[in-house]
Amino acid sequence: MSPDREPLSEYLDPQMIEVYLMAHGWDVRTRNDKFSIWTHAGDGAERVHLFVPLSRRPADFDDRLEELVVQLASFEHRDLEVVTTNLRYATADLVRVRLVSPRVGAGELPIEDGRKLFEGTRDMMWAAACAAVQPRANYGPRAPAPVKDYLDGVRLGQTERGSYVVTVISDVTPPEQQALLPEEAAHLDVPFERRVTTKLVEALDATRSAAARVLTEQADVASTFEETIDRGVSANLCGAITEIAEEQVAAQVQISVNWAASRPPTLDRPSTVMFESNTLPVLEEAVNALRQLGPFEDELIEGFVIRLNRGKEEEAIGSIVIEGTAHGARRNVHVQLPDEQYHLAIRAHDERQPVRVRGTLAKRGRNWVLSDPGQLRLEEAESG
Repeated sequence: MSPDREPLSEYLDPQMIEVYLMAHGWDVRTRNDKFSIWTHAGDGAERVHLFVPLSRRPADFDDRLEELVVQLASFEHRDLEVVTTNLRYATADLVRVRLVSPRVGAGELPIEDGRKLFEGTRDMMWAAACAAVQPRANYGPRAPAPVKDYLDGVRLGQTERGSYVVTVISDVTPPEQQALLPEEAAHLDVPFERRVTTKLVEALDATRSAAARVLTEQADVASTFEETIDRGVSANLCGAITEIAEEQVAAQVQISVNWAASRPPTLDRPSTVMFESNTLPVLEEAVNALRQLGPFEDELIEGFVIRLNRGKEEEAIGSIVIEGTAHGARRNVHVQLPDEQYHLAIRAHDERQPVRVRGTLAKRGRNWVLSDPGQLRLEEAESG
């Protein structure tokens, strides 16, 4: 450890270290109020032993902590800073964003590149949080309340070596539950913070796969990325990734998630995704394609009601499909209407009267949907 760093005892909690070890396959062999000894089979025939100091009274407490971190880093083949961060935030999902570029040094980069890296990281987490609420092709500036609350709670950790790495700290265990063992936490409700990191991993994997299809199979960008929307891919997510490496030659962006030790991993797929430099232009195309799917606010829909559906008669909401013009093209648009307006739609359907309505238009799956519709209005049909 660097001699000018704060003692490890200032921010490492032995109890959280034990939670981390248990979650990563270590077995406790001995434990009392002063120390515990943990073992792991490792890659060889002999088990590896790890000494965890529990009592802060001995004068060598910090030395013992440092020995533990050094030994664990060697066992995991990781940098000391990475291991220290993982232990310090054992109850948080850690999202690491690594920028690799000829312009990036070991732990330093030009200030403008740094601004794009931090802003792109923030936009990426924002897009993942929005997708955790509801997957969409594109998100406007107004985010749902859970997204705002989430961003208010996540934090940035210290940068780490390895080109340039930004760490996002997303707590997934409330303070009153931090003492729970991983198997106990598995029975609790999945918090929104874990839903966000889960959706992030899923969306990043889908984004990389879609870009690979475009490059290797010459697949159409628009249709390929449209198929990934339900997995959390959006114009905002693709834009955030390209923003991180904007205007850099031969840049690579690596994003990884280290699951909180206090909860079992949500996904069993690899949680590290690398975007090579040749995929970034594809993502730029995907941004434009996904933005064409909405949402478009205050959009006017004009046409004829071709389908009615309300299920049970007593239901207060009915669904209709309007065949007509929307956002400059011929489309079939699905609209949900309250009882009074639904009866107006029935009349328009039976009498073949054209209708018009304004709302927010967006592509949802295979359908165009108008949400937050205004008043449905009937127009006089043109006489033949």
